[in-house]
Amino acid sequence: GKVADSNMLKRLMQEVSKLRGAQLAADLLHWGVAAGIKLEAFHYNIVITTWGKCDGAKEALEIFNEMQSRKQPAPNVFTYNILLSVLARNKNYQAAMDLFDQMKSDGLVADVYTFGSLMSACAQSGRLDRAMEVLDEMHSAGVEPDTIAY
Repeated sequence: GKVADSNMLKRLMQEVSKLRGAQLAADLLHWGVAAGIKLEAFHYNIVITTWGKCDGAKEALEIFNEMQSRKQPAPNVFTYNILLSVLARNKNYQAAMDLFDQMKSDGLVADVYTFGSLMSACAQSGRLDRAMEVLDEMHSAGVEPDTIAY
């Protein structure tokens, strides 16, 4: 038979994600680690996204922390944006702000989606003053707001 590889695992995880099988997606990720498959940020992003669809903000954050502790692959802007969106939807303002600080300290550049999720986290938590500060930071960073940001 064919030996599982990174692409095969990706396709399987994508199908599981469509079914909102968050725990199964996480199990497949952990199986991939144990099998020595070279994982990419995309594999982790699928699991974080799937947990987010299933109101599993805590679990999504655990997968992110696991990714960071392994160091390979490193979280990318998409990883941060996915998790920021999950945290915003779950009204976890402080965790979103902490994650944004971590993203900047990791040397990644925020984009319109990053700032949109941050403003959403602020608005969901009633921190409209902070949302305006995020909008100012967005302008300072030279990121053009989209219609969602306004």
